Amino acid sequence: MVETIRAKILAVLAEASAPLDIQAVAEGAGSQVKSVTEALSRLNKDGYVDNPDKGFWQIKDAGKEELDRIAEQEPPKLPGEITETVPLQSDLFRSIGKKLGIGTKKRDIRLDAINSRVKA
Repeated sequence: MVETIRAKILAVLAEASAPLDIQAVAEGAGSQVKSVTEALSRLNKDGYVDNPDKGFWQIKDAGKEELDRIAEQEPPKLPGEITETVPLQSDLFRSIGKKLGIGTKKRDIRLDAINSRVKA
């Protein structure tokens, strides 16, 4: 489950036995007060939280239902299959050797000979 600030705030308020002030909600959600204030405002407009006393917040039944809905969501799916193959270390070594010009001259040590030494 992706934990958004909205979900964290709803979870903090759902666990609380009494309305919480913004500072307590921010600490419980592990977020900054400014972010929590903005999120609480949106949650209030959406009908998920209530502000019974100035500066104190509590969750509504709709907020509890939303929190349950969020908890039931499946984790995000990964995009398609990974089709890229990882090259072998010996292939990488061989391509780097060719770029550097190792083994290209007649008297040079062959890359395969160096490669077999590296594997060992």
